[in-house]
Amino acid sequence: MQKWQQQFSIGYFVIALVLLFALQTFFASPHVETITYSQFKALAKKGLLSNVVIGEETIHGEIKPEGVKEVLSADRLKPSRQTSDCFDLRV
Repeated sequence: MQKWQQQFSIGYFVIALVLLFALQTFFASPHVETITYSQFKALAKKGLLSNVVIGEETIHGEIKPEGVKEVLSADRLKPSRQTSDCFDLRV
């Protein structure tokens, strides 16, 4: 195999690899919704949260499958611009 043909094949491999990573990032990333503090407290009181991590300015966690309907029916959770009273939860 000539040198330019080998570089050409490696170039295709690199492009395919980058494309694969981009597709995986787009399709395999978890769905994240931002909810208000009152919604967070209601879910916590009902025991519908798991894997909650408390940071300095945010709280991250996961909603159990039973709680997804409750959160999504609340006007599709319009994202709030305020970060001080909102929490990112994986749905």
